[in-house]
Amino acid sequence: MTKKIPKNRQNEQYWLNREKQQQAYIDKNLASDEQYNKVIQAQYDSLLADINKRIDSELSKLANENGISIADMRAKISQTDIKQFEAEAKRVVAQADKMRKQGKSPKLADWSQEVNDRLKLYNATMRINRLEYLKAGIGLDMITAGLQVDSELRDKLFKDATEEQKRQAGILGENNAHIDTLAIGNIILAKTKSNNFSQRIWTNMDVLQAKLSQTIMAGITTGQSYNEMARRLKTQVSKDVQNVTYATQRIARTEAARVQTEITMNSLKRNGYDFCKWYKEPSACHDCALIGNQDNGWGKGIYKVKDVPTIPVHPNCRCAVGAYWVDDEDNSYKEIKKHKNKDYGNSDFTKASSKQQELLNKITPALVQRIVTYINSVDFDDRKMTLYDSKAIRAALGKAHDLGYDKKPMLVENGFEEINDSSKLYRYTDRKDQLTKGNLEYSGIIKSVYGRGIYFGNNNSDIANYKRNDNYDLIKATLADNAVLIDRQAIIDKIKSIENLNAEKYKILARDHHFYGLVAMEAGADGLIIEENTAGAKIGYIVLFNRGKLVVFDE
Repeated sequence: MTKKIPKNRQNEQYWLNREKQQQAYIDKNLASDEQYNKVIQAQYDSLLADINKRIDSELSKLANENGISIADMRAKISQTDIKQFEAEAKRVVAQADKMRKQGKSPKLADWSQEVNDRLKLYNATMRINRLEYLKAGIGLDMITAGLQVDSELRDKLFKDATEEQKRQAGILGENNAHIDTLAIGNIILAKTKSNNFSQRIWTNMDVLQAKLSQTIMAGITTGQSYNEMARRLKTQVSKDVQNVTYATQRIARTEAARVQTEITMNSLKRNGYDFCKWYKEPSACHDCALIGNQDNGWGKGIYKVKDVPTIPVHPNCRCAVGAYWVDDEDNSYKEIKKHKNKDYGNSDFTKASSKQQELLNKITPALVQRIVTYINSVDFDDRKMTLYDSKAIRAALGKAHDLGYDKKPMLVENGFEEINDSSKLYRYTDRKDQLTKGNLEYSGIIKSVYGRGIYFGNNNSDIANYKRNDNYDLIKATLADNAVLIDRQAIIDKIKSIENLNAEKYKILARDHHFYGLVAMEAGADGLIIEENTAGAKIGYIVLFNRGKLVVFDE
C-alpha cells in the first residue's frame, strides 16, 4: 500500500535538504572506502612480508657458490621439514577457529571448507620436493591472509548494513526498527553471478597462488645465485600481490554498495514508498550519469522503486538511491491549456524562441571544440542501440541522455482542435508507441528512424506525403510552453563566423546535421527550426531533440 507522505515532507525545501544529505552520505561512503583500502593494503603488505621471509629461508638452505639449480629444488624434504609444516598448518586451523568465535558478524557460514580444502592439497604436495614445499608454505601464508581479509570484510559489511538500516529508519520515520541479523547476513553472503564476496576473495587467493608458482618455477630454471634469484622473485611477487590487493579493494567497495543498497530498497518497500531517486557519485561514469539524468516523467533520476536500476551498476560503483515522493495529481489538462495561444508554427520560425540570441551567444570556440572532442571520443555499445548504425547518431543520442532529453512526452486525451493552427504539429510514423513510450529515437527525415532528431511539420497536407502505408499513424502534437528552439541556419552562420577555426574542417562539419544539432543541444536548445532545405525551398518544420518538450494528443 502506498505510504501517505508526512506533512513535514510535503515541501520543496525538505527534498532539497534530503538531496544534500544523500550527497553527504555518498561522500562519507567514499571516505570510508579509502580508509578500508588502507586496512586491505596492510593485510597484503603483511602477506608479502611473510612470503619474502619464506623465500629467504628456503633458498638460503640451498645456496652454494654455484647458485641454486632445479635439481636442488627437486630434492626430497626431510622429516623435520614435514613436522614443521604440520605444526604450522595446525596453527592456521587454530587461528581460523579463534577468528570464527571472535567474529562480530553473525555465524551464518564460515570458511572451514575453504581452509580445509587448501590444507589437504598443500599437505599432499609439500612432501614431493623442496619446490613444492616452498609453494605449500606460501600457500599457508595465503590462507592466513585470506582468513584475515575474509573475516574483517564480513565484519565491515555487517557494520555497513546495520548502520544503513538505522539511517533509513530515521529518514523514513520507522520507529524501533528491528535489526534482523539473520536477514542482513543473508544479504551479505548473497551470490551475484554465481559467487558471493567470500568465494571471490578465496578465488583471488588461488589465482595469486598460481601466479606465484609460475614466478618461482621461472626463477629457479635460470640457475641464478641465491641473492639474484631472491631479488627477482621478490620483485615479481610484490607485483602479483599488489594486483590482488587492488582486486580485493574493488570487491570491498562493490560489495559495500550492493549490501547498503539492498538494505535501502528493502526499507523503501517495507514503508510503502513507490518512488526513489538516483543519486550520482561525484565521479559517476557515463552509464550512471545517464541513469541519474533520465527523466521518466517525474524529474531527473526519479524512478518507481520496482523499476530503478540495480546498484552497483559496475565494479567500484558508489551511486546511491533514496526515498522520494511524487505528487500523483493529474496536471495534464491544466498543462495543455498553457499551449492554447502559443504560436510555434507560423512561417517565421525564428519567432519560436525569444531566447535564440542568448543561445547563439553561448556558441563559442570552446563550445564547438567540446562537441568536436565529444564526437571523436564517444564509444557507445552498439548492442544497446541496434537501430542506429553511425557513430554520429550514437553521439547525438548519448548527448541527449546526458542532458536528460529522453524524457517521455506528455500525453493528453483531447484538446488539439482548441489550440491555434500555427501551434499544431504533425508527423506520420509506424513507431508511435516507441516515440511516446519507448527509448528515445532520432529521425533523419520524417519517414525514417535514422538521423539527428524527431521531425514534425506544421502542415498536415505536406506531412501526409510521408505516409508510406496504412500502418502509419498520424501523431498530432504541440510544444510545451518553455520549449526553446533555435534556427538551424543561425547556428551554421555563427559557427562560420567564429575566428581562429580551421575553415576547411568546420566547413565540412557545418554541413553535417549531426554536428550542428549537437552544438544546438550543448547551447541549451530543445530543437531546431528549419525554414528551408539545402536547395533553398521553403519547407517549415522542426527537429526536436528534447522529447520531454513534446505534448502528444492521444485522441
